[in-house]
Amino acid sequence: MNKYLSLHHFLFNKIGKLFNCRFLFLHPSAIGNASEELLFSLYRAQKEKKKIILIKPNFLIKILYPNNSTYSLNFIKNENLALEPDSIILSIVSFLFSIYFLIAKIMFALLRKILRLQANGYYWRPMFGQDLIWTPDSFNKFDWKLVEDFQWQNEIKKGLHIELNKKKFEKYENLELSKKLKDNWYVCLHVRDGGYKKDFKNIRNSNIENYFETIKYIISLGGYVIRMGDKTSNPINKVFLNECNGKLVDYPFENYNDPAFDIFLIFNCKYYIGTSSGILDTAWLFNKPVLTTNNPHWLNVLPLRKTDIGIFKKVYSKSKKKYLKISEWLDEFNLIRSEDYGSDDWKFEENNSEEIKKAFKEFIEINSSQFYLSSKVQINFKEKYKKTIKALSKNFKFAENNYENQIEWYRHGSRQINWQGNIANFFLEDNY
Repeated sequence: MNKYLSLHHFLFNKIGKLFNCRFLFLHPSAIGNASEELLFSLYRAQKEKKKIILIKPNFLIKILYPNNSTYSLNFIKNENLALEPDSIILSIVSFLFSIYFLIAKIMFALLRKILRLQANGYYWRPMFGQDLIWTPDSFNKFDWKLVEDFQWQNEIKKGLHIELNKKKFEKYENLELSKKLKDNWYVCLHVRDGGYKKDFKNIRNSNIENYFETIKYIISLGGYVIRMGDKTSNPINKVFLNECNGKLVDYPFENYNDPAFDIFLIFNCKYYIGTSSGILDTAWLFNKPVLTTNNPHWLNVLPLRKTDIGIFKKVYSKSKKKYLKISEWLDEFNLIRSEDYGSDDWKFEENNSEEIKKAFKEFIEINSSQFYLSSKVQINFKEKYKKTIKALSKNFKFAENNYENQIEWYRHGSRQINWQGNIANFFLEDNY
């Protein structure tokens, strides 16, 4: 199928074919999307032995999307990235694309106003290459067999060798926090609370205080905890911070908080604990063992690698007036709405302190022993999950536009039948 998400997607796809490479301009404003795009682009390049030309944004794009950690992803190093980020060729291409995009954005805004045209975000965001990351070379519909044939699981198992650009990140090595952490291990913790997008009722939000027991446990093991986020996050109360004796850093409120330092901290952490949000995918990009908590849906954010485990929020059915077992939750897949993958009939309850601490203990035990065998209940869950997700794909739409919906199914499908980790055994034993 020779369709494209936008004119600039079409142009760069054609140029890429001429030079037997792939051009990629990452999502300019969402670090999670950008990390996911880069992760799976590198997986694909690794498999196909093709180079990626990663176009970095120049000052014109940065005016539109200021102060964003996605820009720092252009300064990672991998054998499948073709050019250095500061190369003259990339700078010229970036400048020319920026001029084109600004003109196209203005023209489309006028056409939309005059002719009432509607288009997806790929037209009005400066990004391209996304329509080639997950899709087969030729397709006219979404097909699970094509997802299976690509064998994403092989690349997920191999992982990626990633380095940071020394010139870009060396200044962070001399910060006081970096010096303190250099000889110690630490965990990056990110808990979405709605402050960044002002969506305080989003089902993905959680309360940082439910993680306090886990933080204390990490400190008791000799580790540090870096709470990630920005200044819109709910601050950790000073009493608890003082109890942690300097081993908990409420990073959003430190004067050295910097989007590029976010990348540096995640790259150098030992473990990552997160919720369904943003920089979670950055941790996966950097091959970090990841514990996902408070996940309110099962369409994505599943434990990607064998080193990873996860737990869901509990689901209360308003119509049945009871908490659903996970198997019952899967059976209600027809209730899922496309906006947030929740349902009007479901009410979500956060993981409590004990569940999060138990999950971390299971997580750290798996990573310490490197014993990755799945239990019977974990195997049963995965089998039912894969059957359910294939049933869901018959009718559920990520987007109203048919082509965009197909791309989204290939994107999500790459993980949905290939995730290597597990939902925590204790959690399934109690809730499956």
